[in-house]
Amino acid sequence: MRIPYLAALTLISVLCSMGFGGDPFVDTVDAKANEIYLSITDEGTFDQALTDAMTLADYVAGNASKRQLAAMASSESTLRLLNLTTAHPQAGRGFTSVLDKTLNPLKQTPRFRIELGLLIDMRDDLGGVFELAGRLAAERTKAVEQFPALAAAMCVVHDTEYTRNINENRTQAPTPLELFDYFLSNNSRFANDLSIMPAPMLVHVVNVTESIEQMQWALQTYGNYPKIGDRFFEIDYDTEHFRSGAPKRVTTAGNYCIRSIKEHGGVCADQAYFAESVAKACGIPSCYVVARGADVSHAWIGFLDAKGRARAWNFDSGRYESYQNLRGTVRDPQTGEQISDGAIGVLAGMLKDRENESLTTAAAGYAAERMMNEQWSSPDSGGIDEVRGILRKPRTGSIDDRLGLLQLALSLSSSVPTTWNTIAEFANAGQFNEKQLDAWSRTLFTMCGNKYPDFSFDVLTKMISAEKNPDRQVQMWEWAFKKYRARPDLASNVRMQQATLMESAGKPDKAWAAYMSIVNGFLNDGPMAVDALMAMERLLRAENKRGAILPYLKDAAAKVKRPQDMAAQFASQSNYFKIKSLYAAELRRSGNAVQADRILRELRVD
Repeated sequence: MRIPYLAALTLISVLCSMGFGGDPFVDTVDAKANEIYLSITDEGTFDQALTDAMTLADYVAGNASKRQLAAMASSESTLRLLNLTTAHPQAGRGFTSVLDKTLNPLKQTPRFRIELGLLIDMRDDLGGVFELAGRLAAERTKAVEQFPALAAAMCVVHDTEYTRNINENRTQAPTPLELFDYFLSNNSRFANDLSIMPAPMLVHVVNVTESIEQMQWALQTYGNYPKIGDRFFEIDYDTEHFRSGAPKRVTTAGNYCIRSIKEHGGVCADQAYFAESVAKACGIPSCYVVARGADVSHAWIGFLDAKGRARAWNFDSGRYESYQNLRGTVRDPQTGEQISDGAIGVLAGMLKDRENESLTTAAAGYAAERMMNEQWSSPDSGGIDEVRGILRKPRTGSIDDRLGLLQLALSLSSSVPTTWNTIAEFANAGQFNEKQLDAWSRTLFTMCGNKYPDFSFDVLTKMISAEKNPDRQVQMWEWAFKKYRARPDLASNVRMQQATLMESAGKPDKAWAAYMSIVNGFLNDGPMAVDALMAMERLLRAENKRGAILPYLKDAAAKVKRPQDMAAQFASQSNYFKIKSLYAAELRRSGNAVQADRILRELRVD
């Protein structure tokens, strides 16, 4: 089946306006991918379309040259969208319903299909994603094509009822179409044009859990001068709750929302939630960040900050000095998993890419992943007549060819987490030789390490852990320690990795040295010193030498810093409380109950 000539010209003009066109091969692939999707009229044609999409994607992945990589966006997204449709809960029982409610409406929105196909994930609620995608495409067709990335972000975040827990308070998002309409109707008032922002960034805008009324209030109040960092400190701190554990005023008032927080104040969690919600209401990507320090857990705000024309994530507002060098974690709005703030900070690099380069990089990552999983073959033709400029020697799917493809893609955009994760998957699958593992570890650090240390550390951890030789892995961890030594949380994590590795290799002395390095170097920097002391006690217990831990606990208890005045429920989270408690427990076990009781009396907090 060939797409009609005039229809092909129309589609090509649409895709060229997105930045996918410009090369005859790219234009032809885009038209062919659309032709395949439009051919679906029933279950039989769907099966044929899936086969054709696989053939096309394989051909493009195997033959596209560097200047033709953009063709992968349409070919890979079409294949992914159709593949995931087969996992739709209704696909095996009522295909007609899937066709009418999702596949047919999406025929009118090729830009949206590309964004959705490259963003959707098997961890999403596929039924919810496709149902919402169909509704948006059917009921907001023109808007969806104008804001395709925004619509895709809506689908993967609001595939199920979206709620949040801010300590003891629960919040809930408006209906997805209400929320989509809010962003559309107010886009001209926002500091950021949401129509050109990448979907992975927009998931941190659409995950708002305030009512439309509350969002309108925030936009009216702060829209002309958001200064999101100031919004954190604008909320009066509920000192009485922090010091005595008394119920928070904002909670006892009921109807938890941003205007109530503004009126009654709160603790850091409420301050961060307020600033985060105001940011989203003003079209600014934002997130709620939390970390565990040596004394207590703390929450602060992360947001996309504007400095002239430049955009970068700011994680400093509300991040007190003792948390500046600690790893912050964020709940991924799409998957619900905990990720590092660095995994979000790296997304800002997409804003510097030329149009759709991040989509191309993501698509190339998925293609390389299919090659690794043997879900790929190298066909002679993908139904493409225009073959000028393709590779003289097609890719074979070898590790060298896959890495070459990824290197080309990451040279376009180095800020696509899914593509870096594909590199880590190669390492975990044991497909790297020693030289390749070294080279890509250094490439990762060069491209992302200094600017996005938390993100690069996550990927590097997966890569180094794939090294099978324990001694060589320890050497690689030592290299990583030197690179990240300015970050106590990451450096101590490296030492913990080394210790665990040495234990499993039957080298407890070397494991002990790694644990001691954490205790000596990072005693007052976070909870890792407590974990190290407990691991040291476990090592001694395995050798029937448990009592030998006493001098180490005594030394740590003498050096650990006492937290400032705070309520008992907060003080009990501190390194001071935990290490002193460990010391007291060990004293009691060794028969020195008097000294143990004296230490426990000192720990009592009014």
